[in-house]
Amino acid sequence: MLDLEAEMERAVSLYICGKAEEAAEIAGPLLRRARGTPHAARFYRYMSEFMLATGDYERSREAAREAGSLARAIRHPGEILASTLMILACDFYEGHLRQVHRQLEELLHLAVDQPMPIVFMGQVTLLLGDFDRTVSLLEQARGFVDEVSEPDAHPAMDLFRSNMLIQTGKAHLLAERVSEAIALLERAVGLRLHTPVPGTLAQALLGCAVVYNGSEDDGLKLLQEAAGNARKIAHDVHGQALALLGLARKHLGDFILAREILRNAVGLLTHQLERQESYCALGDIAASFDLCSEAEQAYRRATQPTIDSYFGRKAVGALRDLVGLRSL
Repeated sequence: MLDLEAEMERAVSLYICGKAEEAAEIAGPLLRRARGTPHAARFYRYMSEFMLATGDYERSREAAREAGSLARAIRHPGEILASTLMILACDFYEGHLRQVHRQLEELLHLAVDQPMPIVFMGQVTLLLGDFDRTVSLLEQARGFVDEVSEPDAHPAMDLFRSNMLIQTGKAHLLAERVSEAIALLERAVGLRLHTPVPGTLAQALLGCAVVYNGSEDDGLKLLQEAAGNARKIAHDVHGQALALLGLARKHLGDFILAREILRNAVGLLTHQLERQESYCALGDIAASFDLCSEAEQAYRRATQPTIDSYFGRKAVGALRDLVGLRSL
């Protein structure tokens, strides 16, 4: 049993370090061995998280459903909730934002003292463009975590805090509250974690915010360092860092370089949903050069997998300006 748990912990460690495919390879054979043990539901839920991170939504959903069945069999409320959220996460990344939003609203009324549904709702509202509610939700969730644990009680808690700080910082940045974003992102960068992923992403987002705040050299230095570190971690992490570097270059008017960086970024990002902002930026750049066909193509790609998101709606508006009332 100890070997089984130790192997899964190794898989989880790889996953939080950005190596989801390697984690899934280790976890696969463990699932059969975990059957009949108290760990089975948790192990299947981990597998669901690994598969989601690789972009395999169907296999992630299957694992989450199995986790839910096993959790209900042993009446484990925490794992029942976690598996439900994983199924919703698959729907979310497939673009069903409004549906997930409705279901989470119901879940929030049933699990009022649980931070995970609140954090997830914060992620959904961020993608929908409701930035003020995102900030409110994530501050509420962070308050829950601070109430039940000491700051250094468990490494997972600091990982949780880091994620909330990054998401809240992103919400402030998109709402053009740059100073607020910088303050939170500096805190996220300063956390001591067992994985370089959150710190690297926080540094990239901080660099972008610093550029937006008018400190070009300082911001670009942070971004370049973060992109270099991200390259050593995983393709998706590298893509996220490059996307922020490209957005910063676009803000500075370096359109040719920004276009090259953003094209590289979208080729590395796992989820369509997370490519939308970069495609919108690519459409803006192409439109500024009067490259109408290229702009239209970029904006159309920004509408995938949904037009309900903040950047999906922006892309639709840009397409209407570009091609008129022709079918989108």
